[in-house]
Amino acid sequence: MELIQNAFEQGLIPGIVIVIYLIINKIIDNNKRNPLDDIAKLLNIVTRDIIEKDREKSKAVISITMVNAASECAKFVASTIITNNVDNNRDQIEYNARHLVNSVYYDAYYKLNMYRGDEDYLSHYMKEEWKEDIYGDIINIVYNKNLNSNQRILAFNKRIDIRVNDYTAYIINKAFK
Repeated sequence: MELIQNAFEQGLIPGIVIVIYLIINKIIDNNKRNPLDDIAKLLNIVTRDIIEKDREKSKAVISITMVNAASECAKFVASTIITNNVDNNRDQIEYNARHLVNSVYYDAYYKLNMYRGDEDYLSHYMKEEWKEDIYGDIINIVYNKNLNSNQRILAFNKRIDIRVNDYTAYIINKAFK
């Protein structure tokens, strides 16, 4: 019995020391910051920064793409008014205008399809009716007999600028809510 009591006394003190050590160690570990939490916070900051930069880049792409499309149409109108006998070449001018508008629209569609908004690709916010609007503007202004050549070119440039600003704002507002 004395042997058991002696073993118990000798084992009890180291056992108590081990339990105290484990409790202190657990308290210290709980007070330490987890390095995984720090990494997760850093990744969140970096990801938010990347997403915000991507949004700004996408907005710039929308603006540049639409301005380029407008520029192509404006060059066509100016060169058509200056170099063509618009009354004698009406069929050819209408054909060229239709194909130019389609080409410019689908070029812009392709470029915007490379970028995403909050929910969908930017190109999905473009409307098919915009082609008809631009085509109608080209034909109406090229064949407007009330304006001279310079006035027609300026009128088209103003109208296309207004449309491009509207279309750009529409796409940005729909893509980035």
